[in-house]
Amino acid sequence: MLEKSTFVPAPKALPFLAMIYVIIIVSSTTLVYKIVSFGFVTITAGALLSPAWYSLGDVIAEIYGYQLSRRIIWFGLICEGLFVFLCSNLIKLPSPDYWHHQAAYNSVLGALPRIYLGSIVGTIVGAFSNTYLLSKWKILLKGNHFWLRAVGSNAVGQLIFSCLTAFIDLLGVVPITDIFKIIFASYSIKVILVPILAIPAAVLVIYLKKYEGFDVYDTNTNFNPFKF
Repeated sequence: MLEKSTFVPAPKALPFLAMIYVIIIVSSTTLVYKIVSFGFVTITAGALLSPAWYSLGDVIAEIYGYQLSRRIIWFGLICEGLFVFLCSNLIKLPSPDYWHHQAAYNSVLGALPRIYLGSIVGTIVGAFSNTYLLSKWKILLKGNHFWLRAVGSNAVGQLIFSCLTAFIDLLGVVPITDIFKIIFASYSIKVILVPILAIPAAVLVIYLKKYEGFDVYDTNTNFNPFKF
């Protein structure tokens, strides 16, 4: 029988989930400037990972509560920042004369600080909106309808994240009309992927609740994203 709780008693699966969460964030950051085209639809490769990132965030918030989810979001940003710092500085180190691939590294990794800025803004507004809505609706619906709550909160969070990050990452890199096209295309694909990914997420939630033996409700939680 699940124990309804307002705190998390020694989570067992969270470390592994957090590592996957960070991997998805770092991969998404690296693939921002990889533009992919499916017929008449053009998006960034990083945008394809965003629904998986948000779905995993939903699982973490649903099982372990908003407070731990808030920590994971901030720790993810810190890890992303460390990745950006290391890559953007190490590629500047001198290379031997016979090595001719510096331009490729500059193109792929040189713009990471700008991408990270977009990620910070988009995550603080978008990811926290998603987690807040999921947790609040959990209380309202008494823990039921995770799939529906995840789809609804993702739709809001992804829209905010897509708009903010696209303008910060791509303004001056691609024409502004193409930025709007990319936002529309990427959000449309996310809207399609989110309900699909919410199905395995819902199955994972059911398993993890049994595995962990508790179910956290944020009835007395301060939802300020900047409260540590």
